[in-house]
Amino acid sequence: MAKIIKGTEKPTAPVKKSPIMKGSLYREQQEIEALYAQAEQDRKKIISEGKQQAASAKEQAQIEGANQAFAEASKQALALFVERAKYCIDLKGQLKQLSDEISQKILGGKLTLPKPDQEKILQASINKLRSRRKLKIQAANISSLEKLRQLPEFEIEAGTDLPAGFLRMTTEVGSSLWDEKAAIPKITEITTGF
Repeated sequence: MAKIIKGTEKPTAPVKKSPIMKGSLYREQQEIEALYAQAEQDRKKIISEGKQQAASAKEQAQIEGANQAFAEASKQALALFVERAKYCIDLKGQLKQLSDEISQKILGGKLTLPKPDQEKILQASINKLRSRRKLKIQAANISSLEKLRQLPEFEIEAGTDLPAGFLRMTTEVGSSLWDEKAAIPKITEITTGF
């Protein structure tokens, strides 16, 4: 008869690893952990540098956007003041006609004041109208803006607190900075004819 063997036999002992094998595995494991730690540091450094670059680019874009918006606001303010000045100059003829009509109705005839004196009075009236609202322009170097000093709607000042290369345009509403290199040619172009 056949003998049945039950699983009571003891399993064979595992093969013992040699101490040399343990040491080299330990060193490899340490190297792997060191490489992993270095890779993790590099990853964090790259992410940090990327975030810094993104923040710097965002800040630069915001500054450029703000400068463009301020420049546009300054251009519009300048254009409005020049348009207002032209409108006031156009009023001179109407004001002359009105004064002639008033003198006709009140005095019963034309003014006896000489024409040059009448012109001076009309011009003083127009200048008073033009000077009611002023556009203040501050610049570090005001020599290029000297022509504007003669116009009643512009007030030119030297500004010591301005960033380099900028000028400040100020109205009753507020003020804005404008890049001087772009502003001076635009101001000269717009105010030509005064």
